[in-house]
Amino acid sequence: MIGKIISYNNPIDLTIAVTINLVIALLVLTIIYWILKPGSRRVTTVYLAGEGEEIVSSFSPSPLNLYWGFIKRFAKTIYKYLLEAMHTGDIHDWISYMVSWYGILILASLIILITYIVAR
Repeated sequence: MIGKIISYNNPIDLTIAVTINLVIALLVLTIIYWILKPGSRRVTTVYLAGEGEEIVSSFSPSPLNLYWGFIKRFAKTIYKYLLEAMHTGDIHDWISYMVSWYGILILASLIILITYIVAR
């Protein structure tokens, strides 16, 4: 009956039909959730990082401090190497770097296109 009302050859009608079906499914699932959810909540003590609150309450560095400590001590040599290798100030170095990446992207897209054509 719905197939006679909505023509599935028309993309607008199909979009409306799919949207209506998804809204109905969402409403049904919401009603099922509200019916089945427990009425009371279990109260437990707070656990942070898998440990009790008394253990974690001691002073510890923040994740931001740990990150910057890593960057300043260990990644500094990596950063310097990348800075010296990539930022030479010569436009030709940048162009060759970008062309190589674009070449890899074009090659990957051609492989995907050929795979798609062959699989069809």
